[in-house]
Amino acid sequence: LFPCSDVDLLLLFESERLALASREAISAFLQRLWDSGLRISQSVRTPAECLTVHADNPELNISLLDQRFLAGDRKLYDQLAARLPRFLQANRDPLVRNLAKLARERHAKYGDTFYHLEPDVKETPGGLRDYQLVCWLEQLRDGVPPNPELELQDAFAFLAKARGYLHTAARRDQNVLNFEAQDALAEEAHEGDAGRWMRGYYRHARAVFRAAIRRIESTEAQSSSLFAQFRDRR
Repeated sequence: LFPCSDVDLLLLFESERLALASREAISAFLQRLWDSGLRISQSVRTPAECLTVHADNPELNISLLDQRFLAGDRKLYDQLAARLPRFLQANRDPLVRNLAKLARERHAKYGDTFYHLEPDVKETPGGLRDYQLVCWLEQLRDGVPPNPELELQDAFAFLAKARGYLHTAARRDQNVLNFEAQDALAEEAHEGDAGRWMRGYYRHARAVFRAAIRRIESTEAQSSSLFAQFRDRR
């Protein structure tokens, strides 16, 4: 987590009935978290709801790729964790399509380029969201935790440091790499000037963006090929 990023929290209940009966307790719990200074993005679900493809809310399914147990009923969590790999494998194609659609829409919003004078280190093409995309697509393809190549690991370290600085300086979830921040980061890195530091940013962003596009195109092509084979057999 970055200093001021929001916290995605899944509250898992055995049944919808139990979740409804716990509304007051849930509300009080979330209020305590907000009062402590955390920015919470919560979801209250049953295992069955988690293991359903949500075309209108693909973020819910994708968030499960990074899930981990925090506290509570370990047996209930284990029921979800045991069934999750099979669900992801069985629904790989629609999940990949949803991921690709979200990524292409986000890229279009920023003109399908990583060259911006004041880029958003999270959302701009080649930013941290694209790095996550690469990891998610690898996980969906291989069914194991991703292991990005060294070039992407270096890019992540560079982008993460920049975002950490932006959050600390603004004391909020600020991700736009404005000119003032570029000067400060260049000075901290002993790069001499912001222009030189930004050349490093563009190099890393290009590597992440190209990797994201390759993953999208290869997974989409593989899905199309499998669909064509299935149609031919019919």
